[in-house]
Amino acid sequence: MRLDLLPDGQLKAPGLHDGYILGVLIQTEKVIEIIVQSINGQRFSIHLSGVEHFRCDEFLEGNIICSFHFFSGIVPYRGDLELLLPAPHPNVAQEYKDRHEAYIVETMRGIVAGEHVFVRSYTSYGAEIFALCDDVEITPRDQTG
Repeated sequence: MRLDLLPDGQLKAPGLHDGYILGVLIQTEKVIEIIVQSINGQRFSIHLSGVEHFRCDEFLEGNIICSFHFFSGIVPYRGDLELLLPAPHPNVAQEYKDRHEAYIVETMRGIVAGEHVFVRSYTSYGAEIFALCDDVEITPRDQTG
């Protein structure tokens, strides 16, 4: 992962603030492409590989991006990670709650160690994306497709 990020993991370039999430393409079980467009009309593909978990909520017509964050080598926001990996039902046995907690702790350790990338989109309107993967690449996309 070689992205131009701010210290908090926010994507610096390409600038996607007030741009759009145009689509999500699940290419294989472990590869997902997020198609985005900047405010000036440039399109990009955000390629996620080695995807372990993925969630996209509230995909609507006109999904406006506030920011994308990519956490790897830095501590992610636990509350955001728990939106991707929600706790089990409160009535389940304690052993399942303990396993979930251990998984969250181990996942956070792997993110901080740079073994995984936690992807989080913050939107002004529409789709919110959460993903846990091994690598991320952003490439320019043909403006027609």
